[in-house]
Amino acid sequence: MLETGKLHRRIWFISLSVAIAGVFVSAQYARVMVFDRGGAPAHSTTPYTVERGAILDRNGRILAIQTQLYTVSAWIPNVTEPQETASDLARILDDNEGRILDLLEGSRDFVYIQRRITPTRSEEIRASQHEGRLRGIQLEPDSGRTYPNGRLGSHVIGHVGTDNNGLDGVEYTYDSVLSPSEGRVRGETLYGNQLVLTIDLNIQQTTDRLARETLERENADSVMLLAMDAKNGEILSWSSVPDYDPNRFSDFNIEERRNRPIRMMYEPGSVFKVFSVATMLNTGAVSDGDMFETDGIYRPESWRNASPITDIANYGTMDLRRVMERSSNVGVAYASEGISEQELYRGLKRFGFGEATGVGLSGEQNGILYPPERWSYRSKPTVAMGQEIGVTALQIAAAATTFSNDGVLLQPSIVRRIVSPDGRVIEESERTAVREVLTPSVAAQMRDYMRTSTHDGGTGRRVRLNGIEIAAKTGTAEFFDPEIRAYSDEKFIGSTLAMFPSDDPEVIVYMVVENPQGDFIWGERVAAPVVREAAQFLIPYLGIEREGDRRIAAPEQVQIQSPGAVEIGGELPDFRGLPRRSILQLEAMDEISVEVHGSGWVKTQIPEPGTPIEEVSRVILELE
Repeated sequence: MLETGKLHRRIWFISLSVAIAGVFVSAQYARVMVFDRGGAPAHSTTPYTVERGAILDRNGRILAIQTQLYTVSAWIPNVTEPQETASDLARILDDNEGRILDLLEGSRDFVYIQRRITPTRSEEIRASQHEGRLRGIQLEPDSGRTYPNGRLGSHVIGHVGTDNNGLDGVEYTYDSVLSPSEGRVRGETLYGNQLVLTIDLNIQQTTDRLARETLERENADSVMLLAMDAKNGEILSWSSVPDYDPNRFSDFNIEERRNRPIRMMYEPGSVFKVFSVATMLNTGAVSDGDMFETDGIYRPESWRNASPITDIANYGTMDLRRVMERSSNVGVAYASEGISEQELYRGLKRFGFGEATGVGLSGEQNGILYPPERWSYRSKPTVAMGQEIGVTALQIAAAATTFSNDGVLLQPSIVRRIVSPDGRVIEESERTAVREVLTPSVAAQMRDYMRTSTHDGGTGRRVRLNGIEIAAKTGTAEFFDPEIRAYSDEKFIGSTLAMFPSDDPEVIVYMVVENPQGDFIWGERVAAPVVREAAQFLIPYLGIEREGDRRIAAPEQVQIQSPGAVEIGGELPDFRGLPRRSILQLEAMDEISVEVHGSGWVKTQIPEPGTPIEEVSRVILELE
């Protein structure tokens, strides 16, 4: 009997242990599958959430902001109609029905369908569920990044991954600024710093449109169009197409996401002559009055049977100004005879070629400028006319600041200031002079040569505008094909560099068209007219004086009826269209945190009007 009793106790003990273990395993399974489906650790060491700081344009308009989004998931045991559910979700989410059906039928318990969907799609799912459809489908709160302007400035702004960490653009290089690991915590949230860029959204919209129209009209591989403040190096717009929408970055391929202005290296062609000729002038190798006798071909006796340097016509005897006006390859080749290889190399290095600009974006290429030890007997005149080197578009635009700043090279900048969550300016960018490259007189001389090229007979004449002098240089470069190790007969790069007004430039514009396949390949035909369109917008927009502009005197007194104060009831009012003075009292509220960006009148607001006040803890107003 005793043995039997012991046996019963052992069986009872083992059964109890198994039961406890089963409960523990079930609890752990439920915790992981139900409560921790986002993949977060069970015991987070961070007692607060981090809200990524906003990215704004130079005028305070929102380029990127943290918003409350939702992730679509499915609890498979509750999905009763997988085919119908997959069809409905594919329509709402603009997704592949087959992919969704495979997820629903290939899982036994829980599965993610799509992360961070738009508020509009969330509402459509809720509406379908209200009608009794989409059983087993859930919307899980998931704070995420929203880019209200879609593709605009996407290569500069960049994007974040599913873990809300920056993956490209300023989102990546300023990741620790936008999403700090420590700082002042409000409630249960640590707010990141705001990033104010040098980009102007209105200019960006214009240059993006021009770049996209050029891409389609010329059937080109890519188009880059940069606008820069000529006095301080701040980048006003950064257009590069093909481009992508950072809200859906995974839908785009690597070429669309490629930040070409700093990652694409190419031979610049004749645009580069402004830098090589400026170096020759600065060293005294040539002077303004020098004359060059050309017959359309340059091939010294020492070249033997090597391919000559040619022009499209025989320009005869030319001075240096006409060499630049006509963009004569032969004239520049003759001019290069007066400068040593080392002097030319050192002068071009001082412009910044062969090194990154330091703009603060990831993946920037150094370009290629080989030292003279690696040059052939043909390299000096070839480099002088923009071949046997590799540049980026940003390097060209940055080097041009030398001409607009009395010979001093400026570092380009993309971030204007960093602002703390409480509005303090933590860091503000300043004009950064890299080094003196040219004498002021040589810088002025080159601007004058470039101005002449926009007159009748010059290659830059299609940039010309009435009422203002523009300095410009066009270029057409052959494309080196690494597969055949030779220059392509079919692929070219057309470009135009311009600055205005020519006597004291305020803006630099540079455009590159890769492999135009329309009626023309030359920079003076595919890029110069577009640069002219950009100038037509920029001149009045930036208040640049132009001869013939009308001045309208404003009355001494203007009476404006002051609107009443905003009253907040049970729902969030519609602030859109109200002037800033009407919403001043909102910024003093204790119950709701109100952020106001920009000046003028309210253009957009987050959350939407009509949101119940009890659901609102923070309001963001964008003014214009």
